[in-house]
Amino acid sequence: MSVEIEILGVLGTYRREYDRNINVVFQIDGPIGQIEIDGSEVLDAALCSGGDLPDAISPRTRRIVQDALAGRRSRLTLFSTPVDSGVEIE
Repeated sequence: MSVEIEILGVLGTYRREYDRNINVVFQIDGPIGQIEIDGSEVLDAALCSGGDLPDAISPRTRRIVQDALAGRRSRLTLFSTPVDSGVEIE
């Protein structure tokens, strides 16, 4: 998948404690259009509105999207289990 973007800032840092995974989420500006999937890294992708997220989305991903749509900037949000909705650390 390849898209040219401009990074506008950092929205937050999200850490899964149970598997030592850290995601830094950026606010970007770029074209919205057809998504091209290469099949090697991404199996499926789609554009949807914030109020129309798929049911199968993880609590962590749902939290990240909700934070972004609400304009919240998070220094660090920790997730201790796969079903944890996250705790923001100041």
